[in-house]
Amino acid sequence: MGRAQLRRQRVETVGPPGDEDEVATPRGEPTSELRTDAGAGTGDQHGLTAVVQGLLRGEDPWTVLRGALATALKTEPDEARLLAISQMVYETPSLRARSYEKHLRWYDSLVPQVERRLGDGPRAVLRAKAIVGCVITCLDIAGEAWTHDGGKASLIDYFDTALDAMRSEKSGSA
Repeated sequence: MGRAQLRRQRVETVGPPGDEDEVATPRGEPTSELRTDAGAGTGDQHGLTAVVQGLLRGEDPWTVLRGALATALKTEPDEARLLAISQMVYETPSLRARSYEKHLRWYDSLVPQVERRLGDGPRAVLRAKAIVGCVITCLDIAGEAWTHDGGKASLIDYFDTALDAMRSEKSGSA
């Protein structure tokens, strides 16, 4: 539900009267609290340790990264709250930028791990950057599509669809 819809539902105003940036969600949570949640998160909270462990066991980098980020998606069990946060992120340029910054931190943390897994072969750094960049981009694209669709299906399904599109393009099948 977007900001305009929240206002139309005549939800409770939080803060000074007329402060349209501070409204509550239908459950009464102030959007400032959701903004904090939208920008929060540390790398390890989102499964980076699991990525390292999986890569050390020799698992496929695509599979390990997918699993770690899918786990991160499950950290918010309330899909309505996750949707509200996601809508706010996609509607607020500063939050969107903060989300990209967080993903860049993940990228910087994950590329060396994937590179180690790929070995010292030709262009290992380039391959690692491509894999990590694709997986994180798939997460962004899936999140935006899921949000645009109002969370009608599982966010993980959207993520898997985006990843499958990348993997099938890589192998030449449609």
